[in-house]
Amino acid sequence: MKKIHLMKKFFFGFAAMIFLTNAMTAIVGAILIRDSLIPRDKLKLDLRAAQEIYQDAAQNVSLPINLTASRFFLRDAVKNGLYADKLTAELERIRRSMGLDFLNITDSAGVILVRARHPKLKGKNQSVMPLIEYALREKKTVASTELMNPDDLAAEGEEVLNQANISDISSTKQATTGLAMVSATPIKDTGDAVIGFLYGGKLLNNSSDITRKIMDLVYEGEKYKGKDMSAATIFMKNMRISTNIKDNRALGTYLPDRLYSKLAEGQETFNENVAVANNRYVAAYAPIKNISGKVIGSIGVGILEEKHKSLQRDALIIFFIISLGGVVIIVAISHWIIKRFLRPINLLLCAIRKAGSGNFENTLIFSGYPPEIAALGDEFNLMIASIKQRDIILKQRAQDEVMKSERLAMIGQLAAGVAHEINNPLGSILLFTRLILQKIPEEGIMRDNLQRIEKETRRCQGIVQNLLEFARQREPKIESVDINDLLIKTLSLFENQALFHNIHITKDFGMDLPAINVDPTQIQQVCINIVMNAADAMAGKGELKVATCSKQPGNMVEISFKDSGSGIKPEIIDKIFEPFFTTKGVGHGTGLGLSISLGIIQRHGGTIKVASQLNQGSTFIVSLPEYGTAQ
Repeated sequence: MKKIHLMKKFFFGFAAMIFLTNAMTAIVGAILIRDSLIPRDKLKLDLRAAQEIYQDAAQNVSLPINLTASRFFLRDAVKNGLYADKLTAELERIRRSMGLDFLNITDSAGVILVRARHPKLKGKNQSVMPLIEYALREKKTVASTELMNPDDLAAEGEEVLNQANISDISSTKQATTGLAMVSATPIKDTGDAVIGFLYGGKLLNNSSDITRKIMDLVYEGEKYKGKDMSAATIFMKNMRISTNIKDNRALGTYLPDRLYSKLAEGQETFNENVAVANNRYVAAYAPIKNISGKVIGSIGVGILEEKHKSLQRDALIIFFIISLGGVVIIVAISHWIIKRFLRPINLLLCAIRKAGSGNFENTLIFSGYPPEIAALGDEFNLMIASIKQRDIILKQRAQDEVMKSERLAMIGQLAAGVAHEINNPLGSILLFTRLILQKIPEEGIMRDNLQRIEKETRRCQGIVQNLLEFARQREPKIESVDINDLLIKTLSLFENQALFHNIHITKDFGMDLPAINVDPTQIQQVCINIVMNAADAMAGKGELKVATCSKQPGNMVEISFKDSGSGIKPEIIDKIFEPFFTTKGVGHGTGLGLSISLGIIQRHGGTIKVASQLNQGSTFIVSLPEYGTAQ
C-alpha cells in the first residue's frame, strides 16, 4: 500500500476541517443571528446606564435640599416658631430655582409647618412619612422614590394634582396617584438634635425629563426612519407614566402581567418583546423600590424591533460573505503554513536527539514563525536550561550533604572525646560528694550546698551521656512490637508527673495495625523526647493528641504527636534536628534530643516530619516501615 506524504495528509485534513467547520459555523451563526433580536449584554448595559441616570436625577433632588436645610434661617425659624410670609416666599423661591414640584418644612414629628405652595395648609403628608421616619432614625439625608396618594397631591396644589392625572387607555378612569422622587433632610439645632425636616420632591407623572435624558445620553438620539430608534419608560406600578415615545397613546398603557409579576418580585427582565402604540420594542426592565424596599414601579429601555431586524438581515449577508471569503483565503494559505510547520519540527527533533546524547548546548530560535511554533522552541530552550540548572543544584546539594555528613562525623568524634575526658572526673566528684554527705549533719547550709553540687553533677553526667549517645552508634535490639502497646506503656510514664497535671493527653490509635520490627527501647526514647518537648512548648498546660495509623502504599506505620503549644518559628523549623540547636533557656536542654531521635528513626529506615504554625501548635509525624530492619 502506497504511503501518503505527511504534507498531503495535513493539507487534505486541514481542507476537510475548514470546509466542515465553516459550514457548521455558517449554520449556527445564521440561527443565532436570526433568533437573537438583541444581545442581552447590550440591553443590560443600557439598563444600567438608565438606572445611573435615574439615580443621578434623584441626587439632583437630594443635594440642594440637603444644602438648604443647613441654612441658619431655617433652623432659627423652626426652633423659634417664626413662620412669617418672608420665610414662605423664600421657600417658594428655592422650590422654583430647584425645579421641584413641592418643598415643605415639618417639625420633628413630621407635622408640616410651612408649605412653599400652600403656606396655610398644615397636617402631615402621609405618603412621605416613611421617608421622614427613616431620616429621623438615621439622622441624615435620605432620598427615594415614593407613591403619593391623591390627598397628598391635592394638598400641594391643583397644578401638581393635574400633572399626576393620566388617562387609563383601557378605561375611562383617571390615575391620580403620583410617583415622585422625594428627599428629606433633618434640620438640627446647635446641639445636633433634630428639630424638624425639609423635604421636597419632583413628580414623575407626565414628565419626560429623565426619559429624554436617557434617550440623549444612552442612545444619543439616534433615529430610524424618522422615529426614535430607542425608548425609555418609567412605570408607576404597571402603568406607563413617563416616556420619550411621541404618541399620546403610550401614556396610560400597562406592562404585560407576566412582566409585572417578575418586576413585583424584584427581578430584572431582558430581551422582552413588547408593543407600544404602533411599534414593537425589544426591551429590558428593572424594578423601582421605595424606602421600605417595596417595588412601586420600574424603569425600562428598549430598541425598535424593526431596526434590529434590519441589522439582522445585514449581519447575515455580511456573515456569509465573510465565511465564504475566509474559506478561500484559509485554503490558499494552508499549504504554505504546513510547509513552514514541518521545518521547525525537524529542527526540534534533531535538537532532542542531541540532548538525549548529553549535549545541552543546542538552543532553538524560531523567529518569524507563528507564536505556537516560537513558543515550542522557547519551551525546549527552557527545558534544556532547567535540566542544566537541576544538574547544578543536584551537584551542590550532594556537596552540601557530604559536607554536612563530614561535619556531623567530626562533631560526633569531638563529642565522644570530650565526654570520655570529663566523665571520670564527674564520677569522682559525685562519689566524694556522697561520702561527705554521709559524714555531715542532716541539716545545715553545708548539706544544702553539697546536695546542690550533687544535683548539678548529675545534670552534667546526663549531658555527657547524651553526648555519648549522639556519638555512639549502638546496635539496636530488634524485635516484633505492637506500636499501640508501646505507646500506652510510654504515655503511662507521664501520668503522675507534675508537669503533665494540666495537660490532657488523648489517644486515637488505629485498629489492626501490623506489628513492626524495631528496637522498643530506642523507639520509646524517641517518643519520650517528643512528648517532653511538647510539654515544654505548652508550658505545662494544653492538649496533646497521639495517633497511629497505617499508610498505604509503602507499608508504613505512622505515629503523630499534635500539641497545642506555641509552635515553631518558620525561620528555625529547618534547624531543630541539628545537633546542639535548642530554643530552650540555659540549663533546660542540650539540643541533642531531636538529633538523637532523628538518628534512631533513620537507622530504622523511617522518617520524622514536622508541621507547625505560631501560636497554633506543632505536629511531629514519625513514620516506620512495617517490615523494615534497623541498620
